[in-house]
Amino acid sequence: MIQDELSRMLNRPLAVGNRRIDIRLLLAPMTFLGNVAFRQLVAGFGGCGLLFSEMCSAGRIPHENRNNSCYFRWRDEELPSLVCQIVGDAPDTMAGAARIIEQNGFFGVDINFGCSAAAICSRQYGAALLKTPRRAAAIVAAVRRAVSIPLFVKFRTGWSDDPRPAVELAKRFEDAGADALTFHPRVAPDRRSRPPR
Repeated sequence: MIQDELSRMLNRPLAVGNRRIDIRLLLAPMTFLGNVAFRQLVAGFGGCGLLFSEMCSAGRIPHENRNNSCYFRWRDEELPSLVCQIVGDAPDTMAGAARIIEQNGFFGVDINFGCSAAAICSRQYGAALLKTPRRAAAIVAAVRRAVSIPLFVKFRTGWSDDPRPAVELAKRFEDAGADALTFHPRVAPDRRSRPPR
């Protein structure tokens, strides 16, 4: 009974922007795991509505060769259900990368405002942009203007225990044109601590 209900729930179509996902089970974007080989393994089990790539630097995408890139790499058969996650700090660079993603036939593009790794935040990428909500929203708006494919935004609670900034960020991202939001309910300084606060 519970299994039937779960199956019905997961197999109900979901609209994301101008596209549709037939199965609501998604492979989340995961650094060091979302590579082409792992996605192929997961796809082999079937039943995944969307697959997300590993985080790709928006500034590198114009120079990447998909045949030898570690991150901006895919199999043609996964494109109808593949979302490419990008990270960067400049609206025009992010928009340019998103255009290339759309031209290559990806299902969608995902902006990463969730990564709190020191190497990412020191460049003012990822979760560092949550400290400058206007700039983060400007990036979302620039990407939205650049592409017609679904636009996802992944973000964290913020940099403090106060949940109100996360609600405000969600509204800003939606107003800027995001089609779907992925919320990571940890504050950025927690990184990957277990258990989350």
